[in-house]
Amino acid sequence: MVEALSRSGREKVLDVGMALGYQAVILSGCSRWAYTIKYDAGLAAEATRRLAGYQNVTVKVSDGALAGWKKRRLNELF
Repeated sequence: MVEALSRSGREKVLDVGMALGYQAVILSGCSRWAYTIKYDAGLAAEATRRLAGYQNVTVKVSDGALAGWKKRRLNELF
């Protein structure tokens, strides 16, 4: 999936349905910011722990319908 991206390193990317954060780590290395969403709060907590050292990753617990960002509309993130 990452190979198919046309990127400059300044993009913000959205990873929906992350498992334990591996894809978010990869995306954080080739983008300005990686937002990742997980429905399961327990898995999201584990991913958050694993991603603690990555300053450009935001983890949200949500079903993906509203992406968990209530203060801003999703298209405003990107």
